[in-house]
Amino acid sequence: MKRWGFQDEYLLELILSGKKRATSSIYNLDKESLVGEENIITFNGKDICKIRITDVKIFKFKEAKQEDVVKEGEGDLDEWRKIHIDFFLMYYPDFDEDYLIEFIEFEVLEVYN
Repeated sequence: MKRWGFQDEYLLELILSGKKRATSSIYNLDKESLVGEENIITFNGKDICKIRITDVKIFKFKEAKQEDVVKEGEGDLDEWRKIHIDFFLMYYPDFDEDYLIEFIEFEVLEVYN
């Protein structure tokens, strides 16, 4: 089972409240997510909840659509684009809008105490 480490308490709160039902990352064929796969979300090394992936889409960053990105719970398409461009540039200095994105929708199965 994969573990996803979230470093931002705000994003974690969005997940636990049900407002964040999706996440996106730079696509990596070697780490491709699968529908039905279960993962653990962690924060500061502590297991927070278990999720199940319900949908996976691969597309160019510039092809992101409003109906998808609002599922991340972080605003509309323009806000999503700005937040994610800034984030991706921290880890991929050559990032451009032709990069492939893995867009993952999920459901929370269990919250740990």
